[in-house]
Amino acid sequence: MKMIVAGVYSDAELAAVVTAVSCVLAEEAAQSQDTVIATSAWRAAAKLEGQGLVAARQTTGAQWGYAARANRARRWSKGIVGS
Repeated sequence: MKMIVAGVYSDAELAAVVTAVSCVLAEEAAQSQDTVIATSAWRAAAKLEGQGLVAARQTTGAQWGYAARANRARRWSKGIVGS
């Protein structure tokens, strides 16, 4: 991180400013971890997928192929001879 300070300040004053800023950022990070917002399973899976990871809980019926087959089976008919 590069910091440019305008004006003439002592090293002690600059160290105090940097320490104060880092303390404020640490407090904000601690507060944000305490108030974790509950998200849906779809959002959590999307985050994992974006990181290149696989969700730990996988079931056989949760794949797109099974959903596509179920959709085709729902629309299937026996044609002109069936009902």
